[in-house]
Amino acid sequence: MMYSLDVETSAINGGDADAFGLEPWRVYQGTATITVISVAGPDGYQKILKDLDELPNLLKELAGKRVFAHNAKFDAAWLIAHTDYDLVNAIKWEDTSLLAKWVMNSQMTEKRTWSYSLKHLVGHFLPDDPMTEEFLDVKTDVHVPGQDQDYWDKRVVMDAVLTLKLAHHLLGLLPESMVRGYTIEQRCIASVARSWLDGILLDGDQAQSMTPDIREGQAKILKKLDLPSTVITSPKQLGEYMFNTLGLQPKNFSSKTGAPSTAQDDIKLLHSDLALTNQTELAGKLEAILEFKHLKTLETKFIKGVVTSAEYNLDGTTHPSPNMFGTYTSRFTYSAKNLKKYPTGVAIHQMPRKGPVRTFIKPLPGYKLAEFDAAGQESRLMAIMSGDENMLKVFEDGLDFHSMTGSRISGIEYSEFVERFHQGDKDVVNHRYNGKFVNLSCNYRIGNQALARKAFTQYGLSIDVATAAQWNNVFKTSYPGVVKYWDRIVTRSKRLGYTETLAGKRYYLDEWGQHEWVTSSSAINFPIQGSGSDMKELAIAMVAQKFPKAHFAFDVHDALFMYLPDNDGVVDLATDIKRCLNNLPYAEAWQRDIPIPLLWDAALGTSWGDMKEIDY
Repeated sequence: MMYSLDVETSAINGGDADAFGLEPWRVYQGTATITVISVAGPDGYQKILKDLDELPNLLKELAGKRVFAHNAKFDAAWLIAHTDYDLVNAIKWEDTSLLAKWVMNSQMTEKRTWSYSLKHLVGHFLPDDPMTEEFLDVKTDVHVPGQDQDYWDKRVVMDAVLTLKLAHHLLGLLPESMVRGYTIEQRCIASVARSWLDGILLDGDQAQSMTPDIREGQAKILKKLDLPSTVITSPKQLGEYMFNTLGLQPKNFSSKTGAPSTAQDDIKLLHSDLALTNQTELAGKLEAILEFKHLKTLETKFIKGVVTSAEYNLDGTTHPSPNMFGTYTSRFTYSAKNLKKYPTGVAIHQMPRKGPVRTFIKPLPGYKLAEFDAAGQESRLMAIMSGDENMLKVFEDGLDFHSMTGSRISGIEYSEFVERFHQGDKDVVNHRYNGKFVNLSCNYRIGNQALARKAFTQYGLSIDVATAAQWNNVFKTSYPGVVKYWDRIVTRSKRLGYTETLAGKRYYLDEWGQHEWVTSSSAINFPIQGSGSDMKELAIAMVAQKFPKAHFAFDVHDALFMYLPDNDGVVDLATDIKRCLNNLPYAEAWQRDIPIPLLWDAALGTSWGDMKEIDY
């Protein structure tokens, strides 16, 4: 008993005709609305609804039923805006665009930038359906939303009918081993839709107040370098300055122009070389250039981005559009612009970890912001996947993984290392940081030169290739099961034609010849990173089920953020959620043995930049 649903939307009351019909929060502002809804179902069932007063009854009729939509987040968000979250959440939503990714996720679709639009998928999977030719013509035709209603009435019916047909076809292609993981992911749709609709509160005034200090910092750097800003902001002029005026040797060259690269990572590598060879004056100039670039990014991308988004949305919020299964590893991504030009959102994933920028992100009125971070997520998943006895024991015994590797790098016995770390011993603190870098970098197989490069560009560590080789060897000898996993998973992936996560999600591999290293790297990486996504999807689904007062807000890296009611019970609620997350039924959900705990840390605060850890 499967159904499908499609909504058509439009700007009203002077709202932007191009954009507002794609922005569901405009319903609250009275400048956008649903114009027509179509439902298709078994035995030729069809229903069209234009009277939105009847919408609650329609949703009640669909409660508990499997209802497919294409890009279901969109349809669900508009329905929530017009009715009530609980009514929308009572439906068992499924998304044909996500289902197609479960079926098609592969090197082929990545390489060809495969389109998951309804138009493209119907043309690909249902070419012989009697409706397909007319449907493709209708989708190709261009009409302004809200105008020529006969066109939109016809289109909404065809969208719903062909979405249902596509769902039946794709489900027939979904291997049985993938069904459980796919089903868990679909349970997240209503929560994700609401998060997009609610948005994230921005402190635009605080952001603007930083601008004078940032510009003063830029001016000091320019005075110190005796350069105009255009020299640093123009890649061509910066190249002239670095490689002609300063006489530096480029690390890389642009693949497009062939000019010496002035990319940030390459400047960092040059700075590292100069610092290691005690060329302090030149190193200081590059350090100043990097700092200027950092301040410029803060000003243009984050300060201006926050202010522009808050002003555009008219409600002081930002609405980055969440894309489930946004990468081949199935992680979330967020789109910051609507129609590639309207600044609906900000680059949440790219906000710097340090500094004041994250304090601009606030919880919605009446809520606290809670962060639930999967502790050592990829390392724990690698321990499970590889079966390495040493790594498993670290997590079974509740030891500090980064301190374990740091102690082996430094030659200090583990218990002494941990004691000195907690005492604030500066050398041991640095060695633990080195251990963290090694654990996170060597997990997926990396060469010594690449490790040395990554140390500086991503972690600020200046090490030579010999040191990188030593650290790489420490990791491999400490956790030999990981090295065996690399070989084993590559061999298995070649034999099966795909690599997979703990929840059964697959990535099909077919470029073993010309792109052997890249393909084998994907075979190694995908099960770990994709299983991290599996973890978070199960977490979102279970929290939504058990804690209806907690609202999913957004996803960043290994963390989930939620809005919790700001009352006397907020700490207890956050603690209960953390306890739930630390006891998620992974083995049952994935039908896999999970021999170690997959733990979560929790924090609570009044902004993203002001979070205090909580425990139970």
